[in-house]
Amino acid sequence: MKRITQNFVSPVFADDEEKTRNARLLNIITISSFFSALAYSLIAPAGYAIYSRVGVGLTLIVWLVMQRGHIRAASIMLVAGVNILIAGLVIAAGGVNAPEYGGLIVPILFAGLLLGWRVTVSLTIFSVLFGAVLIQADSLSLLPEPSPHSPALSWSINSIYFILAGIFLTLALQMINDALRGAKRELSERRQIERERENLISELETKNEESETLRESLSSIVGTLEFSQIIENILDQIKRVVPYDSASIWRVEGNVQKYIAGRYVPPEIAIQGAEFPIDEGNSASPILNGKLPYILNHDVQAQLKDFQEAPHTYVQSWLAIPLKTRGQIIGLIALDGKEKNQFNEHHAELAVIFANQVAIALENSRLFSELQSELTERKQAEAELRQRESILEDVADAANLFLQSSDWTLEIDVILEKLGKTINASHAYLFENHSSEDGVKLATMRFEWTAPGYPSDLEKSIIYKLTLERG
Repeated sequence: MKRITQNFVSPVFADDEEKTRNARLLNIITISSFFSALAYSLIAPAGYAIYSRVGVGLTLIVWLVMQRGHIRAASIMLVAGVNILIAGLVIAAGGVNAPEYGGLIVPILFAGLLLGWRVTVSLTIFSVLFGAVLIQADSLSLLPEPSPHSPALSWSINSIYFILAGIFLTLALQMINDALRGAKRELSERRQIERERENLISELETKNEESETLRESLSSIVGTLEFSQIIENILDQIKRVVPYDSASIWRVEGNVQKYIAGRYVPPEIAIQGAEFPIDEGNSASPILNGKLPYILNHDVQAQLKDFQEAPHTYVQSWLAIPLKTRGQIIGLIALDGKEKNQFNEHHAELAVIFANQVAIALENSRLFSELQSELTERKQAEAELRQRESILEDVADAANLFLQSSDWTLEIDVILEKLGKTINASHAYLFENHSSEDGVKLATMRFEWTAPGYPSDLEKSIIYKLTLERG
């Protein structure tokens, strides 16, 4: 039975869905017409058997043409052949009074299913005009005498038409339903495509926003070496793509984490140098010890004990990321949310990128600070060296003056002034060593240079006892 039924399957055209659908319809119509022709041959009067045999042959030829893939040609052959066959049968049966006249509806239904509305309208007009011609021919006695039809025969013939009409109307409804389902499916697919397009546009806009945020964040690092300004810029940039309520940055020093900067942090926490020990009670320990790449907690108050005390009780979601430079963890950045499930994995991935930038800012700040200290020390050393050179020059000048002058006391004021100005002193003194009457070694002020605006000490007759013994 399976082999037999396979022979009645319509051809399939993989590259043409509409042609495959028409072939399926034509296959059903041809098979139905074949059995209808056989049924008519059983009930028709003896003189009409030729029409049923022609109908059977016609359906077989149409079916063979269809199997070879000529769907349009087979459809035209079927519609035209059935229409001509029934028209001839109506004439032979005596005109419009014959029950076969109602069979003209069959090719009209065929045309509607297989060939489109133009052919259907044309056949409808032909059937109406053909009926009018039959009436005129009957009035002129041009038609053969109709064969007597019993009520049972008329019922049988019309039942065939009813069955065929029911089958074809069912096929028509099925086609309409298929078309509606196809339209709905297409509409759904188009809506899905629109939604995917909108999602894609939204995703691209988000990606663009994230990229622009990263670019601006990097620009802030390149554009300034002021650490506090860099941190504020980066934290503001993070807020554009990660919806935090407060953010803080902490530095690791030994076994403690110290607060160094933040945005929207409660004043009780935002205290420069505020610190927490890095121990088992610290929720950030897993990332500070290098065990986790980040911490993403959706229900802080139920899971993290160190957030269950004021002023941390406002935190419901927490995202913490380590700060690394040269493979070493130097701190962390913490993002706080006031709502549960405020952050997701994508937020964590973005925060890791920004954390790397914060680490770069910290490293740049440290290097800049070290450079500034080195430059300051170098400038100080250079100033001291220049001062020593100036002193040596003044000493050399003083020696020349002493050698060239017959009375050195006349040059001492000039020499003291040079020495005082060279070392930026307010006073320059010259003490004379001598011994008291009891033999004590003394040093008495004899000469003085005083910078403008400073009082002189010369009148105070300052005297120091001198110890000339070696220690």
